[in-house]
Amino acid sequence: MTSPTSNSDLYVYCNGRTSSSSSPKDPQTAMASSGRPSAVATNRNMNWLIHGLYTRKDYALCRKLIDRQLTINYDKEYLYYTKGLILRDEDHPTEAINCFQLAIIANKKSSENYKELAKTLFSMGRFKQSLEVFLKAETLLERPDHDVYHHIGELFYRNFGQPKAGVPEAKEYLKQAIMCGKHVASYKILAEIYIEEGDNVKAIEMIENCLQ
Repeated sequence: MTSPTSNSDLYVYCNGRTSSSSSPKDPQTAMASSGRPSAVATNRNMNWLIHGLYTRKDYALCRKLIDRQLTINYDKEYLYYTKGLILRDEDHPTEAINCFQLAIIANKKSSENYKELAKTLFSMGRFKQSLEVFLKAETLLERPDHDVYHHIGELFYRNFGQPKAGVPEAKEYLKQAIMCGKHVASYKILAEIYIEEGDNVKAIEMIENCLQ
């Protein structure tokens, strides 16, 4: 007759020591016990290095490191996102779109992924698609974002939101945009709207805000 399972049978023996198999270690604990960085910690450090290379515009080395990490890194969202930014800066918008779409697949809840995809579509003149993606990004915002509000306002003003939205909606989004800080482009479009509406006082106020 088989004896009842003892508590010791619930553990895995390694090098003469027991360790519970029911609760995996967090990355810091794993690093401390193994004497080497965990995969999570290594990926985080690599992301910081990639960020530093990108901000210094060392695109060649940054892309090389990203491509290397994509072959070994299980968390690919940031890699695709940054590669998309580089490709757009290097005037490869189609490839950039592909990267942002892959970043979205990796994390559908990030407004940043949708925003950068929308900005790329905007730069290509694909305005209706851009507006759709900006509106999606807006639904995911955790805090006010000038880029999102400004572009939605501009696209509504340029009638790409018709028949659902137009100048009144554009004005509201642009007002939200300038509440995020001083942004000349938003003030300029608001000034144009007020001139068209015959409100020269408000138009002058917007222009003065641009010049301050």
